[in-house]
Amino acid sequence: MFCFIGSIIIVSSIYFAFTELDSPIYGFSLIVASIIVIPVIISWGLKRTVLDDQQSVETGYISSQDSIEELLHKQGVTDSVLRPSGFAIIEKKRYDVMSEGSVVEKNTPVKVVKVEANQIFVRPIKAK
Repeated sequence: MFCFIGSIIIVSSIYFAFTELDSPIYGFSLIVASIIVIPVIISWGLKRTVLDDQQSVETGYISSQDSIEELLHKQGVTDSVLRPSGFAIIEKKRYDVMSEGSVVEKNTPVKVVKVEANQIFVRPIKAK
């Protein structure tokens, strides 16, 4: 719809440039702008909106964590402060985890108590 309205406006402006203005130079310049400049501006704008980055495992992108259900009841150590979310090392891998609501300090031993909706919930292990 907007393309149609824009085309009508461009054609009308070219018509009025030839008929109402003293010099046909204005009409020819609008034709050149319509044929060359406008497509260049549109293609430049489209290039800016396209995602140029590739998301790969090597650069740190992970679409989903495979088999995190296997981590249930495993133990690990927090790699950052959990407020309530943060990172923990479980079975030599770093995972994004969430505590059960409390703040857990870094390097605290934790146990995975629940895996739900691709989220790992941990609880600090109390020292005996």
